[in-house]
Amino acid sequence: MPKKKWLLGVILATIMTLIAGTCSMRLAAAVPAEPTRNTMSSSAAADEASDEGVCTGEADEHTPGETYTAAAPTKCDRPGTDQDGYYIPKFTHPNYNFGDYRVNGKTVGEGYHNLKSGTSSVTITTDYDSGSWTFNFTNVDVKQEAENTYGIEISDRCKKSTVEDMYREVRWTFTNTLESELPEGVTEGPEVHSIYPLATNAEGSVAYKTRYYNSISDGQTVNLPFLQDHDTDGLRPGVWRIVFWRADNGPHADYKRDYAVKRMKITVPSCDKGGSGSGQPSPTFDVSGVLKQLGCARVKAVGDTREYSSVNPVTFKVIKRVKGRKATKRSFTLSANQKGGVVVRKPKRTKTVFVLKAKQPSGKWMRLARKAVKSC
Repeated sequence: MPKKKWLLGVILATIMTLIAGTCSMRLAAAVPAEPTRNTMSSSAAADEASDEGVCTGEADEHTPGETYTAAAPTKCDRPGTDQDGYYIPKFTHPNYNFGDYRVNGKTVGEGYHNLKSGTSSVTITTDYDSGSWTFNFTNVDVKQEAENTYGIEISDRCKKSTVEDMYREVRWTFTNTLESELPEGVTEGPEVHSIYPLATNAEGSVAYKTRYYNSISDGQTVNLPFLQDHDTDGLRPGVWRIVFWRADNGPHADYKRDYAVKRMKITVPSCDKGGSGSGQPSPTFDVSGVLKQLGCARVKAVGDTREYSSVNPVTFKVIKRVKGRKATKRSFTLSANQKGGVVVRKPKRTKTVFVLKAKQPSGKWMRLARKAVKSC
């Protein structure tokens, strides 16, 4: 081959290599990188598996599988009644390569599971008839007491919300009671994964801004406020039902997927001057009322005197509050043993708060219901 042609071929090959390299770099830059997977840190993995070491109790009753017996779950019979549980190991059937453990017919995943309140016995079964285990739990250990404690603190002072109504600061407390004795080889009592206190009043309103709390160590006390909504950092007067929900795994405690460990009923006192402080009707003034939203532009106020024994009629009052405007009122009366009300219009494209009150024989007004209607 002539020397000139040979040099020309080398030059062309070099140029083509450079062009191919540039294109591949551009293509690689154009393709998005694979998202980073969320992985459990070493400390989190240790926390996740910590209960496996503590749950060493064997089954009180055990039935082997017909042809294959899965790995045995273990029991955690801790002091008290609210920290018992069981640990589910991984199940890989030799013929099917997978399998599940079940409690009351429901699949339970690998890991630690807290015993639901009031349960004293659990039977765990398996897919493909791979064995069953029954655990019986004792309720009290006289050597140490590890019942966790729950409490409510209600402020003596009232505050005014951004929508001009009154409320009180109310705080919830939870203590993961310190273990007085621990099993051999265990240096720290069990951590409570997550607690969430759900507060619901007589009208069905939920204090939806209240926060959960995660990772409560042995001996730790949590003290946080209830948050009814964006307008308050507390609860408005009335009767509230409190349910403490607990989670032992997952992101946090939630009333839709976890289990209740404590139920309480509290009364947030009225903020009326000279009032009884109960915020509730007296035995001789047994009336009630609700506010019902009708679409976007109307709210129906309903009073109920069917449990009211007096011969005097009851006056009800609906207060409508729109931010930046003067509150308006509308009244109606009901005789004893009646149920009825009025429909009140809501301004368009504004958030409006409605309050229903009833006039007591003493002349003081008692609040029966409150409803905030969003802008629409």
